[in-house]
Amino acid sequence: MAIRTPGAGLPARPRLLTPVLVIVAVLLILGGVGVALYTDLLWFREVGFSEVFTTVLRTKVLLFVAFGLLMAVLVGINVAIAYRTRPPFRPMSVEQQNLERYRVAVEPYLVPVLLVTSGIFGLFAGLSAASRWQLWMLWRNATPFGQVDPQFHKDISYFAMIYPFQRFVLGFVITAVVLSLIVAAATHYLFGGLRLQTAGDKVSAAARVHLSVLLGLVVLLKAAAYWLDRYGLAFSLRGVVQGASFTDVNAVLPAKNILVGIAVICALLFFANIVVRNVLLPAGALALLVVSAVVIGGIYPAYTQQFRVKPNEVQREAPYIKRNIEATRAAYAIDKAVVTQYAASTTATPSALRADTGTIPNARLLDPNVIAPTFQQFQRIRSYFGFNNQLDIDRYTIDGKTQDYIVAARELDQSGLNPDQRNWINLHLTYTHGNGFVAAPANTVDAGGRPVFAVGNVPPTGLNGGPSPIRIDQPRVYYGEKSPEYSVVRTKQLEIDGPGGNNSTDQATSTYDGTGGVQLSSPIRKLAYALKFREKNLLLSNALTSESRLMYIRTPKERVQKVAPFLQLDEDPYPAVVDGKIVWIVDGYTTSDGYPYAQRTNFGTATADSRNGGQGLLQQQVNYIRNSVKATVDAYTGKVTLYTWDEKDPVLRTWAKAFPGVMQPKSAISPDLLSHLRYPEDLFKVQRDLLAQYHVQDAQAFYNKEDFWAVPADPSGAASLAANSDTTNAAGPAVGSSGDQPPYYALLQVPGGTGPRFSLTTSFVARGRPNLTAFAAVSSDTTDYGNIRVLQVPRDTAINGPGQVAGLFESSPQVAESLSLLRRGGSQVTLGNLLTLPVSNGLLYIEPVYVKASGGESYPLLQRVIVSFGDKIAFEPTLQQALDALFGQGAGAGVPAGGPSGSPAPSAPPGTTVVPATGDLAQAIAEADAAFRAGQTALQQGNFAAYGQAQERLKAALQRLSQLAPKASAAASPAPSTSASPR
Repeated sequence: MAIRTPGAGLPARPRLLTPVLVIVAVLLILGGVGVALYTDLLWFREVGFSEVFTTVLRTKVLLFVAFGLLMAVLVGINVAIAYRTRPPFRPMSVEQQNLERYRVAVEPYLVPVLLVTSGIFGLFAGLSAASRWQLWMLWRNATPFGQVDPQFHKDISYFAMIYPFQRFVLGFVITAVVLSLIVAAATHYLFGGLRLQTAGDKVSAAARVHLSVLLGLVVLLKAAAYWLDRYGLAFSLRGVVQGASFTDVNAVLPAKNILVGIAVICALLFFANIVVRNVLLPAGALALLVVSAVVIGGIYPAYTQQFRVKPNEVQREAPYIKRNIEATRAAYAIDKAVVTQYAASTTATPSALRADTGTIPNARLLDPNVIAPTFQQFQRIRSYFGFNNQLDIDRYTIDGKTQDYIVAARELDQSGLNPDQRNWINLHLTYTHGNGFVAAPANTVDAGGRPVFAVGNVPPTGLNGGPSPIRIDQPRVYYGEKSPEYSVVRTKQLEIDGPGGNNSTDQATSTYDGTGGVQLSSPIRKLAYALKFREKNLLLSNALTSESRLMYIRTPKERVQKVAPFLQLDEDPYPAVVDGKIVWIVDGYTTSDGYPYAQRTNFGTATADSRNGGQGLLQQQVNYIRNSVKATVDAYTGKVTLYTWDEKDPVLRTWAKAFPGVMQPKSAISPDLLSHLRYPEDLFKVQRDLLAQYHVQDAQAFYNKEDFWAVPADPSGAASLAANSDTTNAAGPAVGSSGDQPPYYALLQVPGGTGPRFSLTTSFVARGRPNLTAFAAVSSDTTDYGNIRVLQVPRDTAINGPGQVAGLFESSPQVAESLSLLRRGGSQVTLGNLLTLPVSNGLLYIEPVYVKASGGESYPLLQRVIVSFGDKIAFEPTLQQALDALFGQGAGAGVPAGGPSGSPAPSAPPGTTVVPATGDLAQAIAEADAAFRAGQTALQQGNFAAYGQAQERLKAALQRLSQLAPKASAAASPAPSTSASPR
């Protein structure tokens, strides 16, 4: 009987299956890469920056090929040499018998194995090198700084641009030689050149020569590394500050020089082993190198630090601390900061405050981080529009008067669409853009505590429906911070434009006629983008034509970063109306971590504050930064324009040589755009973080950390929590708010200045103590842009810092009782930005108080203003009343009238249907209005019991309104889209 073996009769495994799978996988990978490159090229052509794409791609390919080929060739040649010099006869041993089966398996496929192995090493080496394309371009286009370091007397550009690439190349070559040594040793072992367990000679002559040469090269490269390590001492962390310390200069540097010579000698000994054929020679060389590195490179510097420096550290380190101070101040551009003594009086007269026409009249009451819900309530217009959660501040000149405004672009917000509206056509063809620009004076509110919108509505209008005081020729916003991933415009489908006609349910429509987006002019382009976005409708939809344009990469930061990958960008782009167009302005930084002796800082940590959750977004070590580029993104066309701002910056000039023609000169900035440029927040955060220490320029005082400052914690968040708690903390606000107090934009006049300037301001407190020590402001005006003015309070004067002022507010019986009353009915009290303003030879603190009703679509309204000067505080409905209460009648005469004290409320936005209030609804509105007015009257009279009763009546009326209002407003809601689903 025949015996059937297991598996007999089953079909043989196809021998071509594996190669076919490999080929398919390679084709898929190459196809994905091809689609990405092709669509990227189309996008760069659309924005007019194709030279950036080609330059970066060409550089990456060059580095990939050059370094990948170098690695593959070095590894392959050494494997080939090891195989070609294998011994013809190998002594019999168990070791060799075990290796024989591997030799038999490998030798028939030696060439493919060699090519695959070398190719893998080359692939990873090439990818690693390609990712260092910026190092290559900095090295190739290096521009001198015109300054030399104090130790090696080399131009700063060597450390910032040349030295990093030298380190990379040296590290790459060492890695290549070490890998070659490993694969060569493995090959020699496999084919009998190395016999570790066989009697007789352990190494063949050819293997000894080959490995000795490679080991000699490794040690010779180590000598080169020791030489480069000398320059790395400019970034040493051994001393009190960053940079070469006393020990580095007097112990480590001589040790590195000695080790260079020893390493060269050891390398020669390895090379000599080719002729001498004595294993003791390379072993002795290796031992000499190790012992020298430990004794000369480790023990001697440690001895110097412990027994020469530590006993007299101040005297020893003083010259090197001075180097660090000078380098850090220059690297962060804080060396031009002007520090002046400021008496900081705690008393002021009404006449002195009336005479202040530059600061107090412009005091900002609207907090852009609080009132976004209020903007949403009154200016959203439609559910598919929206605003960013953090609004922006800019200045405009209207009717001859320049003041700061809270501004926002009304963007598309698809999260407001109903579930039955969320189909592909609606999301990508119909709801494609926002519409409008909103601006409200930062120092004015109406009778209800709401912003007074100088510009708003759709289409844009001014106050009471009049003409917009800011000319806006094109209000549509296709590119913004809330834009969806992609939209297709100029299709057969009309785009929703917002409200239209006299009926609130009417929808205006439009068709895009700009130049933004990639034109889908061919089936190939449609196929490429269908693959990119994994969306078949881009290929199959009949709504698309050859004129349709695909918009993607739509947020301002993404667009600028894409066309300028060599820049670091500020985290806060802001909208501005420039020459009739809505544009986004983005600040670009050139940075480096290679400025010798300058203190490195973590960009993310330095820019962290209470607004971003205590953690900045960009985690990168830097020790040089410049605001070298101002970029704009047209909100309608998406056009990106880069302007050189700091034309003297050597890093920017280097990138300008690498990407010629990409940036326009500073002279090309229009006067209108120039008037809206701001000093960037992230740069100022980094500078103030360093200025807190590096305002001290005496080395001994710096060592002793005398007069170091700190950025105060933001008291607003913790105080708001305390204000909404059931019990008031009489000792002050809760400790440990969510981060540092952010800097604030304000229109103010610094003492000694010639007039008000749109400035970015911050305060400092003493390190470890809450008292205010300094106030700093940097101007955004073109006449003195970037000038940092620091007002330093005398050390023997105790001035309340922001935390102490917040504590005064909370511990005041008047404030505590008023806040308690404002919280009645579940209302939420929010304290706005606590501004520090230099006024009347003192420091005036102003903090707005917002109240948000409970339930429904509530929003914060400005209801009170807290003011503090010295140890006195006032808590009143308006700033004018608070100043009068604090300093005497007439002190607030220069402040714009208005606020929750009786000025008229604005009329309803034009184009919005006001549903008549009748029946129960009218009665509820009347009851709420009467309760509100009664509460305000009681509060002004100090009758808190009556105020509490009025608040209870107001709460009941508002609850009734929340039940009745949806029925009355249903007719005003936009009708859901009835667009058909895509085919």
